[in-house]
Order: sequence, then C-alpha cells, then structure tokens
Amino acid sequence: MALIAERVRLRSLLRRPRAIMTALQRGLRDAEAGQILLCAAMGCIIGAAVDLLREGVAWLHVFDFGISADHYLSEGIGVSRLRLLFVPVLGGLLLGIAARAVRAKRLNEIVDPIEANALHGGRMSLRDSLWLTFTTVISNGAGASLGMEAGYSQLGAGVYSWLGRWFRLRRAWSSNLSFT
Repeated sequence: MALIAERVRLRSLLRRPRAIMTALQRGLRDAEAGQILLCAAMGCIIGAAVDLLREGVAWLHVFDFGISADHYLSEGIGVSRLRLLFVPVLGGLLLGIAARAVRAKRLNEIVDPIEANALHGGRMSLRDSLWLTFTTVISNGAGASLGMEAGYSQLGAGVYSWLGRWFRLRRAWSSNLSFT
C-alpha cells in the first residue's frame, strides 16, 4: 500500500513541473516581450560561452606550442620549430580520424545558420552545431589559420534553434532565433 501511495505522490510531483513548463511554453508563444527577454538572457550565456571558447583556444596555443600566456601564436615569439611542424600535423590527423568516424554514422551534412534560416525554418541540430564548434576549436588550437567566427555563430544559432524547439515557438520566431 505504501508503494502505491509513493507512486501517486511521485506522479503528482511530476505533473506540477510539467504543467508549469506547458504554461511557460504557451506564454512565450504569444508574448513577444518574454521572447525578447529570453533572447537577451541567452545572448549573455552564449557570449560567456564564446569567451570561454576563446580562452580555451588561447590555452591550447600555450599548451600545444609552448608559448607564454602573454603572447599570441601569430606573433611567433618563443615557438619551437619542431612544434610548428608536428602540432598541425597531429591536430589534422586527430580531426581527420574523428571526422571519418563521425561521417560513418551521419547521413546529412551540417546545416549552417543561414541555410537553416532559408531552407529549414531556423531548425538546426544542436549536436551538429556542437561538433562543428569543437572541430573549429581543435583546428584553431592546432594552429590552423582560420577564424573562430564560424564556431561561435554555429554554437549560438544551434542553441537558439534548440531553445525555439524546446519552448515550441512558432516557426517564424525559431527562424529569427537561429539567425540572431
């Protein structure tokens, strides 16, 4: 009897958060001010994530190339020629092996934010966005001469797209979220 009472109590406790979430989803669908506040809060979180990614790449440069923390890799100060040769090769090898493993399991290409907005109603895969961000960080950390902007925008758009689906926002708002 006590077990049945515990199950009933657990179900009633689980219904309350579900009801609150449903009410929040409905409220956000119709309230532009709430959507704007949600976007502002998420923008702050994405901005902090971008800063962490930038610091992570800087740390990878210090660790991989042995430069001091107060210099940039592009300055070329204190970089061993041996590391200049082997770090990009090992980084490329690591990325190639990882890409081959991921490609074997994937059927589709990664959708970028502009393509998602134009063709998919703002819908993007968060997993794909995280993968592209990760590979961009590893490439840059291994010395590839590329900007981090693609990783930053892909991460932000992927999180906003996921958020739009999670809150069940209308297609137009999901499209706007992933494009911001």
